[in-house]
Formats: sequence, C-alpha cells, structure tokens
Amino acid sequence: MTYDSKAADLREEPGRMHGTTYMSGELDMASADHWYEVAMAGVTGQRVIVDLSGVTFMDSTGLNVLIRVHQQRNLLITGAVPAQVRRLFQITGAEAVFDFVPSPEIS
Repeated sequence: MTYDSKAADLREEPGRMHGTTYMSGELDMASADHWYEVAMAGVTGQRVIVDLSGVTFMDSTGLNVLIRVHQQRNLLITGAVPAQVRRLFQITGAEAVFDFVPSPEIS
C-alpha cells in the first residue's frame, strides 16, 4: 500500500480563528499519524474543522485519529461525508460524539 503525503492539507481562511483541514484518500493505519499532525497543525483556537468529503476509506484507526483531535479540541466535521465513512460513525456510535455541518461557513 502506498501513502500519498499530500492526502491531507490545511487551508487557512482569512479572518477566522481556525482553518479547515481537507482530507482525501484513505484514513487508516498507514496514514493516521500524518492526518493527526495535519489536523492539529496551525490550530490557534479551540475548534478544528475537518472536511471528510474526499475520504474514500476510513477504518477504526482513522476514527481514532478524529477522536484524539476531538479530545484536545472541539472537532467539527464538514462536507458531504461519504456513505462508508458515515456508516463507520453509525455502527460505532461515534456519530453522537461529533458535530456535523454541511459547510464550514455555518460553523
């Protein structure tokens, strides 16, 4: 399995206390550490926004990354969450833990 280190990036939005981390590809054991570092990079406020619309696969390791970020900051999940990822949230009960919004503009 190859890992694309460009699969997650942080885009700062002027005038906001937080940036949005746009994730794409697979969030699994091979990429978990990198995703965590990118999600926490440059965080100046107490909120981290993660857009999961580009995620093609996420396993329990990926879910653990999101939980770790959420434990340290208020994690907000945005974007059209893919069905496989949404199903993982549902079957683990994690859907009740996170806040979901369709767009970071309404955060």
